[in-house]
Amino acid sequence: MDSLRLGGKAEGEGYEKLRDALAVVESANRPGAVNEYTHASGLYQFIPKWWDKFAKKETGRDIASFMPKDKSQAELDRAGSEQKNILFPKYYEKELAPFVAATRKKGLAKNLSDIQVATAFHKLGARDATKYFKTGFDASRGTKGNEAIADYIAKVDRNIGKGGGDYRAEPNRNAVASTNTSQPTSSGSPSSSLAAPTDALEESNRDIMKRLMRLAGELRDRIS
Repeated sequence: MDSLRLGGKAEGEGYEKLRDALAVVESANRPGAVNEYTHASGLYQFIPKWWDKFAKKETGRDIASFMPKDKSQAELDRAGSEQKNILFPKYYEKELAPFVAATRKKGLAKNLSDIQVATAFHKLGARDATKYFKTGFDASRGTKGNEAIADYIAKVDRNIGKGGGDYRAEPNRNAVASTNTSQPTSSGSPSSSLAAPTDALEESNRDIMKRLMRLAGELRDRIS
């Protein structure tokens, strides 16, 4: 991990592995992913405010033009490729790389790799990531159900080298469960993760169903 240094340009092994790992963690490589709570969208789950503030300025395009028009593989490949090869490089060179360079200049996060520093920025935004490096305060824990930054960084680490596969369509259901449903932090975090349902979430749902079935049985006994 330490050998995967990040430079100022959107190129090199470290850049490619960060780009691909974030796509896996944020959306499970689904270019049409939309978070039902925050409306963050695409491979990297950029929030609407970020699209309006940054993406339109840098690309001259709105959200819809980067999203797949249908679930055909051709559209998934087109949208995924444009998000990964047009949008993400601009985001990297304008926001991620400068933040990593500034963090190193300040002598912060010496125990973290460049990729881990960039991951913290993607999750928290510049102000809260810097605060986390300085004090250990995790702003992402202020919202119920949100993932701790240390866990998020570890998840991206585990997916380094695992990205770059086929782009996937959204499941055929009305809403995709998310384990990270927070609103963006006050520092302007560009993303809001939309992960595939986790074992913990599924277990919680099963427990709820069991309790509901038990209550229904008790109600039937009282009526009879």
